[in-house]
Amino acid sequence: MKGIAVTSHISIEDLLRGIEQLDAQEFDQMIAVLLRLRASRRSTSLSEPESSLLLAISQSLAPDRMARYQALVSKRKAEQLEPAEQDELIRLTDEWELLTAQRMQHLIGLAAIRNIPLEQLCAELGIEAVYE
Repeated sequence: MKGIAVTSHISIEDLLRGIEQLDAQEFDQMIAVLLRLRASRRSTSLSEPESSLLLAISQSLAPDRMARYQALVSKRKAEQLEPAEQDELIRLTDEWELLTAQRMQHLIGLAAIRNIPLEQLCAELGIEAVYE
């Protein structure tokens, strides 16, 4: 994992510039940690269902599986994917899509609990749509 060197006070702008340097896997890991941190800081004001949903929303593929998925996607784009790798990519894609569908269900449930639109909830949580 890349590191962000911090020797003194750092502005949010500088921190964001450092975050921009993270690759997709590191960024996803950071988001998961931040969501857990946010949930723990707000735990006194969150209901149990909200806390559970936030934890479920932060679930992702294990870092090694995500790295393999990204490597296989790169090979596919370069048209260098072997048949066995194609099968592996399909399995990982199915797994990723299932997690994404579950995340959407949890987001919808949390938005309903908070009685706010899904788009507003995603904005509050810093969740943006990713298109590939």
